[in-house]
Amino acid sequence: MNKTLSAFLAASTIALTTGNAFAEYTGPGSTPKASDVASINANPVDDAQVELTGYLTKKIDKETYLFSDGKDSIQVEIDSEDLPPVTINEKTQVKIFGEVEAGAFETTEIEVEKISVI
Repeated sequence: MNKTLSAFLAASTIALTTGNAFAEYTGPGSTPKASDVASINANPVDDAQVELTGYLTKKIDKETYLFSDGKDSIQVEIDSEDLPPVTINEKTQVKIFGEVEAGAFETTEIEVEKISVI
């Protein structure tokens, strides 16, 4: 019985982890990833996925930064544990992945889920 339970748990773990890695609907009605700050600022869609390349140009507070793609700027929120273990300044090019946080009475910003130095 232990072998059966172990096999079941292993198969369940594999099924759950591999299924989530590739699960994303990209057909009609899906929201494409925004790839520039201007389009996000012009039409902020709450929870829209973004993938942007640019620079953290200013630290606003503990976890809030100003991000620029070279043309426009937007606030981004980055949890300290999500920052890469290297020094970043305004000249360090980074790629950020996250989602738009937009509301009627809120400043539009990006909640960064992953950031990497390019």
